Amino acid sequence: MINEYKEKYLRGEIPQNSYDDCRYAKNKVQYAKDWLTKIKGRDIDFDHPRNIVDEICADKIKLITADPHTLYQKVCWADKIKVYDELKEYNNETSDSTLCVLPVPCVCAKYAKTFDLEDLKGLKEGKKYIIKTNHGSGWNLKYIPGVSDPQKTKEQIDKWLSLNYAYVSGYELQYKWILPGYLIQELLTDEILDWSFWCLNGEIKYIGLTRKLGKNFEEYVAFTDENGQKADYIIGTSPEMFVLNKAQLNAVNSMKPFVHYVANKFHFVRVDMYRVDGKNDFGEATFTPCSGILDYVPNT
Repeated sequence: MINEYKEKYLRGEIPQNSYDDCRYAKNKVQYAKDWLTKIKGRDIDFDHPRNIVDEICADKIKLITADPHTLYQKVCWADKIKVYDELKEYNNETSDSTLCVLPVPCVCAKYAKTFDLEDLKGLKEGKKYIIKTNHGSGWNLKYIPGVSDPQKTKEQIDKWLSLNYAYVSGYELQYKWILPGYLIQELLTDEILDWSFWCLNGEIKYIGLTRKLGKNFEEYVAFTDENGQKADYIIGTSPEMFVLNKAQLNAVNSMKPFVHYVANKFHFVRVDMYRVDGKNDFGEATFTPCSGILDYVPNT
């Protein structure tokens, strides 16, 4: 059963943690361990993780004292602007053009301390856009020209730009060294499904197909093992489907070369993808999904 502290956290009724306490803690490793233990409601063996979710928690702790190379690699993939360079490198190395991965079309991408209202003036009425910061998770909003309030949009983006996401949820240090900025992307569709590939030690362990539930949370349409069959365990919410159909398997197989390319670079990473009009679009590389607090339960 979910513990009371975690339940309040998910409802947003308590601060995710004290931003300043997290930022200025003298012993950051112990602070992060205590935060994860409290919110998960059980002890975690950070030295010998017992499952993939505990591996995520252990990676959070290791990143606090990580060497610069390890940290830089994660920064390059976590930065939603810088990652465009990583995609170009992959596509240049790929001989089969059908395996190329596209970034979500971007109207504007820039590093900045504040949001520039001028960037909204070229947006077309009748279309919908997503404005997001590059240095965090869940820091995005929908913008509709002629409907949304430009000034309120600026105020919200400016607030996010002023914060360091590394200190929001008990340390997610892949975000600490990202130079803040923002992107404006055309909304591909009102309800887009997100493929998530949970990878450990270079191998795909689980495949999820999710839809958004509100701002920061998702529900599974499907959750399977690496072959699209019923998984022994579920991460997070229970899915509607436990097995992928033929069309879904074909989509997954077209994404796997890129997913393995990313997975081979890291101990754990969740690679998020979209499938739009028969093409593979890259979503993001996630190193600490839901800050490591997700449940991991038998699929009975």
